[in-house]
Amino acid sequence: MQTHKLLLLLSVMAITLLIVGCGPSAEESATMTAAAEPTPIPYDLSFTVTDQDGTTLLGASVEINGEAQITDESGETNWKNLPSGSATLSISAPGYFTSESTETLERGENQLSAVLELDSNGLLPVNACAASETLLYIDDFQSSIAQEWDSIEGGAPGWTVESDSENPDDLVVAAREGSSMAWLRGGEDYNFDNSVWRLRYKQVGNGSAHVNFRWLDNESSSQRYFLSLDPQEVRLVRWEPDNHVELG
Repeated sequence: MQTHKLLLLLSVMAITLLIVGCGPSAEESATMTAAAEPTPIPYDLSFTVTDQDGTTLLGASVEINGEAQITDESGETNWKNLPSGSATLSISAPGYFTSESTETLERGENQLSAVLELDSNGLLPVNACAASETLLYIDDFQSSIAQEWDSIEGGAPGWTVESDSENPDDLVVAAREGSSMAWLRGGEDYNFDNSVWRLRYKQVGNGSAHVNFRWLDNESSSQRYFLSLDPQEVRLVRWEPDNHVELG
C-alpha cells in the first residue's frame, strides 16, 4: 500500500509540471498582445500658404520640426506620417515676413494654412525676373542671412548684413574697404548656358568692393564672373581656366 501511494503522488506531480511547461513564455505573450493591437492612424497634414489678398504663393518654404518643403503652384505642401501631433512651423517666402507657430495635430488628415505679410523692403520673385526668365536665385537679405554667400555666412572680415543707414527696416549687405570678396556657391544647380544677374547697390564713401559670382564649378571646369565696384568705375570680368575676358 505504501508503495502505491508514492507512485500516485509522483504521477500527479509529473502531470502538474507538464501542464505548466506547455504555456507560452512572457515574451511570446507580449508579442501576441502587440500583434492584436490596431496600427495607430498617422498624422497627415496639408498646408497652404497665401498672401494677404488670398493669392496662393508658389515657392514658399514650410518647415515642420526642422524639415522643409516648398509649396507647389497651388501654394500647398503635403506631409504624411508625421512623427507626433505637435508641429513647430516656420513659413517663409521671398518678399514676405516669416510666420512661426506651434500647432497640435489630430490623428488622420489635418488642414492648416498661413497668411504671410508683405515686407515693403523685400524683393518679390515676380519683380526679379522678366516674363521669359526662370528664377534660379533670389535674396533680399531681410532674413538677416546671406544665403549661399560663403564669405558673408562665414563672417569674412569686412562683410556684414546690417540695416541701411537711411532705412533701418531695410537689411542690406555692407562691404567695408579692403574686405575679402564674397563667393556665390556653385555646383550642379548652377550649370547653365545663360544667366542674368540683377543687383541693386549703393556706393557709400570712397571704398571699393570685389564680388565673385560662380555657378559652374566641377572637376573639369570653373567659370566665374568678377564684379568690381568703386566710385570711379564698374568692371566685369569673366574668368575661366587660362582665359580672362574683360567685359566692361
